[in-house]
Amino acid sequence: MTVKEASDTLAGMVTTLGARHVFLSDDLAARHFPEWCSYASRTTDAHLLKLAVSHSAKLATLDAGIPGAFLIPAPTAIEE
Repeated sequence: MTVKEASDTLAGMVTTLGARHVFLSDDLAARHFPEWCSYASRTTDAHLLKLAVSHSAKLATLDAGIPGAFLIPAPTAIEE
């Protein structure tokens, strides 16, 4: 999935969710990461997952590599 496709998907989700979509305040320290977070490039994923859990929410993502997150299905191409 390209960055544009991911951005368009996210914008569509926010619009569709309307009032059910909220931004969470980030009040957690960025430390104590789970074992699957073994690279610096995964720290944001791990922190966002921990933030969602701390607010009794679910992290929705296009990244299949985040254990415990809700995987958003990639849009399928419509053939004409």
